[in-house]
Amino acid sequence: MKRSDLLRAGRSSLFVAGLVAFALLFGSFASPVNAALRPRIAVIYDNGGRGDGSINDALGSGVDAVKKKFGLSNLDIREIVTDGTETDRENRLQFLAKAGYGLIIAVGPTFARALEIVAPNFPNAQFAIFFNETVPIINVSSVSFNDNEGAFLAGVAASLLSKSGKIGILTNGNDPASLSLSKNFTSGATFGKPAIRVFTRSPVAAPAKDVVALSASKVDVVYSTWSTSAEVITAITKINGSSKKIQIIGHLPDQYVLSSISAKKVLLGTVTDKVSVAMVNLVATTFAGETLSDVVDEKLGVYGHVYSIVDGAIDLTLATSAPAISAKLKLAKSSIISGKLKIVA
Repeated sequence: MKRSDLLRAGRSSLFVAGLVAFALLFGSFASPVNAALRPRIAVIYDNGGRGDGSINDALGSGVDAVKKKFGLSNLDIREIVTDGTETDRENRLQFLAKAGYGLIIAVGPTFARALEIVAPNFPNAQFAIFFNETVPIINVSSVSFNDNEGAFLAGVAASLLSKSGKIGILTNGNDPASLSLSKNFTSGATFGKPAIRVFTRSPVAAPAKDVVALSASKVDVVYSTWSTSAEVITAITKINGSSKKIQIIGHLPDQYVLSSISAKKVLLGTVTDKVSVAMVNLVATTFAGETLSDVVDEKLGVYGHVYSIVDGAIDLTLATSAPAISAKLKLAKSSIISGKLKIVA
């Protein structure tokens, strides 16, 4: 039987069993016997580790949440950092697998190639990779977040926060999901205010000129998913003056620049992938003897879980209180959860 067929076999029953075990799990963690049976966990951060203001810090917060939730110590969950080279990533994955860690979590898409090389050699170890959906290995769970839902919420908020009636979305043109994000942002915008006008820019490099173009169209609120550099914030700061002002909705955890003083001056809100929610669920599923095994990409044979509003893992937080907008966002989220609103890729 092909490995792709093995990947598909029994996934539905395993996932149902995992959900049942997850529901029962929290009442049994106090048992010393269960504690002794818990597999050890390791987390490999990307280059730099904690303190990057981005995905490493987000996973670090997830580790802290897991420790608190399940009463774990540093002996139960180990944290290490790669030096950023491909050889080091492979060596560290191999070391942890040989050391008997039952769940090895890699932080970020840069670990994808190393996992494809290492994971097949350790079939009894379970690996997970955050923010990636490309590793078709049976013992690797891909953990990602539904950014289309985040874009929809950003569209709702942007339309209601805009004074000019013109808003924009700025994505990274190198991201295959750019078109989908733009479509869902526009859908969210019309959900918030049907008469809103939406302008889309998807640069592949140097986004400053795209910010200028949006300003020339009298856009006053921009949802930016650009995370490669701080250029978007820098360009907005240069444009803003007495006659023009652009404010942004950002995206966490990948936009490290949002913590800067200049960003906070123009930040209206943030779409957040709640990594701690995913980490707690991942560990609980592992402790129950199961794996995250939803179909993430059937064509590639990738399994894991895409966290969403339904999981409580996608949210939008406003920088200042706005009850009317908060109510509209709540309606959007409840409509998505109930199925009345369909967010499509």
